[in-house]
Amino acid sequence: MVNELPSVLQITFVLSHMVANSVPFKAGEGPQAHVDTGPMAAPGLHRESLYYTNAGLMLRAIIPINRYAEGVFQWDANILSLFDLGGKKLKSDGYLWTSPLRAGLSINATDRVFLHGSASLNGFGGYGLGASADAGVRF
Repeated sequence: MVNELPSVLQITFVLSHMVANSVPFKAGEGPQAHVDTGPMAAPGLHRESLYYTNAGLMLRAIIPINRYAEGVFQWDANILSLFDLGGKKLKSDGYLWTSPLRAGLSINATDRVFLHGSASLNGFGGYGLGASADAGVRF
């Protein structure tokens, strides 16, 4: 029965900083929203660097569906985005901070092998939908 399987709530302090260099954007998109006119520029495209900082709490709920599958729900409560710290100047320079919300499904093929897929809202590098997939081995 599902009731025999434990649900897990994880609460973790998170501090991270990631950099993505030379990300392509269409004209009118991106933090600086300009058009690159350099010799290697594609028509209507420009490249910018993005910086993502997260300082806050990660809240994750793992809810078993059966012995092979579990639902995973996660929210990264980023203090920088919740209180809009940093202002418009940093955002126009490519600094992003969001509080992504994720929902996913983990399939446990055995007690050591798993597959995990998730969708996210408000993720790194943009404010729309994203997706990820992982496969792994537990030791």
